[in-house]
Amino acid sequence: MYDRVVARKGAKQLPSQFDGTEKESVTILPCGNAVGIQLKFMALYSGKVHVLSRLQDTHGPCYHVVNSSGYMGQVHFASYVKEEVFPARTELKTVIFVDGHFTHVNNLRLVRYCKKFFETTGKRVEIFCLPAGQTIHLQPFDVSAFGGVKKKWKMYLRDRRLVKGGIVTKDNLLSHVVKLWYRTEGCVDKYAFNVGECLKSGFAKTGMFPFSPDVIRKTVKAHHDPKAFTRGIRGRVEQDFGPLFPLLKSQFNLTTEKDLGDIKELIILKQKGITPGAVLANSVQKTLFGEAPVKQRREKNKHLCLESGALTTQPSFVAELEKGEAEKAAKKATTAVRRKTSTQEPAKGKSKATAVKKPRK
Repeated sequence: MYDRVVARKGAKQLPSQFDGTEKESVTILPCGNAVGIQLKFMALYSGKVHVLSRLQDTHGPCYHVVNSSGYMGQVHFASYVKEEVFPARTELKTVIFVDGHFTHVNNLRLVRYCKKFFETTGKRVEIFCLPAGQTIHLQPFDVSAFGGVKKKWKMYLRDRRLVKGGIVTKDNLLSHVVKLWYRTEGCVDKYAFNVGECLKSGFAKTGMFPFSPDVIRKTVKAHHDPKAFTRGIRGRVEQDFGPLFPLLKSQFNLTTEKDLGDIKELIILKQKGITPGAVLANSVQKTLFGEAPVKQRREKNKHLCLESGALTTQPSFVAELEKGEAEKAAKKATTAVRRKTSTQEPAKGKSKATAVKKPRK
């Protein structure tokens, strides 16, 4: 695409030609179990409507959705689990391991789907969020599958450029991914992803299945204070600084609330292994080079402690999500009432204008 165009001065939108070869974000979400069985992967495009031509030559094993951004959303993830994962359940108890993405954690719609599925079928599905920062050690796809997939995909794209009409675009992307992912007709062995076999070794290497606490202890980075976190909501243990404050006041003459707060913060940082020198160096760096503006990010989970992993379907967390949803609904209703009232009442000091018809000449 060109970086400059010629147009009328003041024009905000310009028509352009699009041949389908420009880069675009497409999210692929796979799903598989410890024996290598895989379900349909989700392909999320950015847009407003489904394009049927994208599903040509896919032969079914693809769950195609669209949204405005092309990135995973709560509604799409919950719908995918409901329509693809739930019907494939054969055991009475199933655990789905996910990372800490906000669509997996703050997803009340998915929790309700799991509850309704249990009430209708008697099969329980739990959503377990892996510990924060440990997915590289505990997520089977990350450990054994995604590295080989990326390597072979780059090789495939490189060799497709030498074939006439072989360029992979966003419109024919799914047919190529399905062919390599599930080894359908026309797949060359050296490009096949072999995700099923990789999943088996991935679950074994992470110690997830067969479950091996010893393997997990050897691979996962130990937390600095295991007693400070639990698997519940707001699970951080509050420390009692009461005996320390009188000593500081009597022996060191530190009486103000600010001084006591600084000492408390210093102790907490020391327990985490953060030295005062590191804090000072970080502060000086921000002052000298200028601190970067805060990036606006998506909604984050503020209730569930993910330091040691947790179930997002437990009753206490569900209650917090429902409470937050009720507060948002009440705030939205209040705003709507105020807006409706302001439009109905005429402004003070202003009389309503009346139209007067002028006689024809």
